Amino acid sequence: MKPKNRLNKIMSTIVIYVIIMLMSQLVMAPGGEMSEATVQKLRETQQINIIGTTGLSYDDNTQKATHTSGDNIELSGNNLNVKSDSNGITLIVNNNFNWNNRPAGKYSIQVINGASIQMNGQKIESADENGATFEYDSSTNTISTDKGDAFMYNGVEVVILSEGITISNDGILLSGTQKIRYNSVTVGSQGSQVYVGNVPDTQGQGNYVYYNGESTVLHGEGFYVMEGNKAYIPTNTAGDNSETIIHDQYFNDDVTVGLNTQGDEAMRLQAFLRIQGYDDVGTIDSWAGSSSMAALKNFQRDQGLSQTGTLDAATRDRINQLAGSYVETENSVIMEYDSNREQFITSMRIQDGEFYPQANTMSNIIIETSEGMAAYTDDTYYEFSKYQRKGRTYMSLDKNVGFEDVQTVTRTPAENNAQIGNVDINDMTDEFSDSRYRDGRRNRLGQDVDPFFIVIHATAGGQPGADTWRNSDTGTSAHFLIDRDGTIHQLVDTDDTAHHVGGRANAYSIGIEFVAAETDSSTHTVEDFTSAQVTAGTALTQQLMQQNNIAANKVVPHEWVSWQVGGTSHVDPGAENIAQIWEGIGVEEFTAQDGQSILSELQQNGVTNLRQDSSWNNSREAANQALQGTK
Repeated sequence: MKPKNRLNKIMSTIVIYVIIMLMSQLVMAPGGEMSEATVQKLRETQQINIIGTTGLSYDDNTQKATHTSGDNIELSGNNLNVKSDSNGITLIVNNNFNWNNRPAGKYSIQVINGASIQMNGQKIESADENGATFEYDSSTNTISTDKGDAFMYNGVEVVILSEGITISNDGILLSGTQKIRYNSVTVGSQGSQVYVGNVPDTQGQGNYVYYNGESTVLHGEGFYVMEGNKAYIPTNTAGDNSETIIHDQYFNDDVTVGLNTQGDEAMRLQAFLRIQGYDDVGTIDSWAGSSSMAALKNFQRDQGLSQTGTLDAATRDRINQLAGSYVETENSVIMEYDSNREQFITSMRIQDGEFYPQANTMSNIIIETSEGMAAYTDDTYYEFSKYQRKGRTYMSLDKNVGFEDVQTVTRTPAENNAQIGNVDINDMTDEFSDSRYRDGRRNRLGQDVDPFFIVIHATAGGQPGADTWRNSDTGTSAHFLIDRDGTIHQLVDTDDTAHHVGGRANAYSIGIEFVAAETDSSTHTVEDFTSAQVTAGTALTQQLMQQNNIAANKVVPHEWVSWQVGGTSHVDPGAENIAQIWEGIGVEEFTAQDGQSILSELQQNGVTNLRQDSSWNNSREAANQALQGTK
């Protein structure tokens, strides 16, 4: 080899050695730690920041960063996999982060705007430029959140409203009284565990809230979803898991209905037009015939839309605005918030597809079940029932009417058009026929008498039970009916006899019915009176006591009449409910002597064969114990 060539080779070797030494100084800091230059390189090339560089090294050749004390963290491209305990290192993720291998330990993860965490199919993204920080515990496979956190969860915006909420493979877990805002609605637990975000693999079991892109699905019980001033509570009263679906809109964007369109969408269009007062829509028969299209044209004309006679995009948008909330459910409770009383009013209970309206406070909501459809619009309540005829589905308003006879059921609003003392009432006495009660209050000897005791009832059937008292064909009646929102309806004049208890005790008593649904069919117990009912009922009872000279200890529950006087056995209104009325009118204790004084007066008026069953003593003790608890 020539000397010159040998010299060139030596020089090349020296240059390469120098370059290697310089690179090693660039890449590795003293002690094997990752240099700031390398950290900066990671930031620029891989968009992954690592806070805390102790023990970390980076290899340019493999483009991987490893932890020298156990290969804890491996960076490759834009993916990051943790293989063992990261000793509390904070990871700031600027790009998609696929967490495939989860070693034991806890990790603090900050998700920067535009980045996401992928964890067993769950995608968590930043919701704003501030990002989101989580604590991940691989031993429980859960992510902890803090109150106020906001992020996107599988494409749905979530805001954490309570402390202690975690995210697992099954979704965001709520329990106790925890709540979040999810898909623009508030979801809250009522003592049960509920998963929000994913339908569990065991679909049909457990409690969950799920968003499928068009609607929010509620499944199970023990939680609620609040949308605006309405709350939806799935119930399990039928013994099966319930499912409530809150639709974003009445008609989806891809729905069109034209002449001779058949099916559910045509039927729902017909129902909507009937609710809006277009009676020319004809029979609701799931077939959009010429009558339906003519009614649709009239609707379009009145709304200032092009009279196309079809459910086009502009018409669909206007209907969605007018329809308000649209809910599908078989078992649920729907409540409306009363801002004046600052409380929720139970307005509708749905069980096994049947409707049980509780109050007429709701407006702008349509509810659909397999049995029919119901709608509240201002002071009018519409109820449709579905039925089959010759293979086609029909609907009619008011289940008691015939095939062609479709009509609107209007609930009389509380106009406070009368008073008893200083208590406002809705006087409905003119709406009932004389067959509902006797002409005048007379005993069996034909003598005029005055009432000397008051009986407190619960309808037990919710709103259907209340409607029984409004139905002139049943032969039953009460003087007053108090709705869940506290509205007082007078059905029978107090100078006349109402048929609210068994036997001839009707002639000597005033009956007050409180709307309260039955909660246990085996014991026939009913739900608690609302605070609005207690306030209204107490004021009404006090006025009746004053006008009729009735002492407070002569206000009795319906159950007392059943056991002591006679008639069909009843247990309403329950110890807690009667105790609240007693407390309001000043009863300290209801004694056996109090009851005996009423029985004696009945006997003096010729009422014989009194039952006087001692079984009432247990109920009396329970009511008195409840009364002491209210003080």
